[in-house]
Amino acid sequence: MNTLKLAMNKPTNLIQLGLLLGFFDGTDKCARVTADTKGAIDVSVTNPKFIKPIVELSIFDKLVFMNHCPFARCLSGSGSFSKQQLEKFTAGKNEFTVAEFQNHCIAINQGNITGYNHTGSKHVDFENALFTYTDYQLNNKTGSPFILKPISSLGKLFAKDCKRNKGTTGKSIFERHGFSSDFAITPHQFRHWQNDYLDKKGLSHLLITLLSGRKSAEQTLTYIHTTDAQNASVIYDILYHEEAEEEVQEKVGMRLQSKKQYDAATDNLSPTFVHETGFCVQNFTLSPCTYMTEFETQCTLCPSSCHIAHDSKAIELLKKDLRVQTLNLEQVQGAINFTTSAGMQEWYKTHYKNTSMMKNLVDVLSDKSIKEGCIVRFLTRSNVMRITDLETKTVTEQKLSLPNAKEALQAAIEAKNKPANDSAKNNFLGFLGSI
Repeated sequence: MNTLKLAMNKPTNLIQLGLLLGFFDGTDKCARVTADTKGAIDVSVTNPKFIKPIVELSIFDKLVFMNHCPFARCLSGSGSFSKQQLEKFTAGKNEFTVAEFQNHCIAINQGNITGYNHTGSKHVDFENALFTYTDYQLNNKTGSPFILKPISSLGKLFAKDCKRNKGTTGKSIFERHGFSSDFAITPHQFRHWQNDYLDKKGLSHLLITLLSGRKSAEQTLTYIHTTDAQNASVIYDILYHEEAEEEVQEKVGMRLQSKKQYDAATDNLSPTFVHETGFCVQNFTLSPCTYMTEFETQCTLCPSSCHIAHDSKAIELLKKDLRVQTLNLEQVQGAINFTTSAGMQEWYKTHYKNTSMMKNLVDVLSDKSIKEGCIVRFLTRSNVMRITDLETKTVTEQKLSLPNAKEALQAAIEAKNKPANDSAKNNFLGFLGSI
């Protein structure tokens, strides 16, 4: 290395560049040359053999490629040359000047750099590639360290190592490290993991998109997976990012106190979580939340959700959501294809019933006959509102009398067909008309 005094304004040859990149580490760092090469060293034993240190090679020195020659293996990665291999590495010649060898390697790589992928459809752009591999690195230590591997082939090469293929005896990378032979993974799963990992480390979606070779950050979002707890943390930050800690504590203070009373009264050891209108008793450490509705206040009708009687902040939020959902019903009823769309009518019946149940919850939470701080839970399967007094540990239930969703739908269709009829409109809204 010290002998090879490179200057940025002077050209060097490809083999010397390979020396700097470590291609010849673990070897004699010499190349086999012809006898008439200037500076050649005679190391003949039974057959003529001349070598020259790579650092001293000039572009006019003539290289020699012979079968079973360790010096030829250093340059080509192959110890024996079939006709096909000789054609690939030296254009079919056994003697080659350094300049000819260099130009041949460049010519072979040019096809990969400006070529297409295995489907023949997408341009392979090495200029924007973050990394690439050579034949030497990917072909079990055989192959030229100078010839780049086409990017399109990397997926197949890695996939081969990620699982044991049928009919082969070679071990997968997992088996080599002590895992079961059944253990396998696809490169695409690695892609999901990598994108998800980088997102959790705080890398921007723009950089993840560039790293993954996509055109838009929107595509990247499908590769990022977040848990319910992570989503809840983000939502919490959005809701309370401008509020002081004291204000947040005041807003959820009644819920926190009731949650503690609930845990004490029921000897509950599972973690409970405060949400925007109450607290949840589902153990998220064992199973994630899968409850989803079209309400703004997501937890409203979930049977795992506990609400606190006379929680003014929660009641205010539920009333706002109730107005939104009533408006949604009116908008769907006013759609031009409402009377002909079976899907839209089915949605209307379900949403009408759910909105009715939300209004019942608001009424119960606001009921003056119920003691402040009582726990209210809605049991959807039995249409029962369960009210628990934590101080006396007594439970009462209110059976709900919900409006008929089919009748509400018929009334809505009638109101649609007779838009000028105020009575029809009032019938379609039913008890929601006063909201």
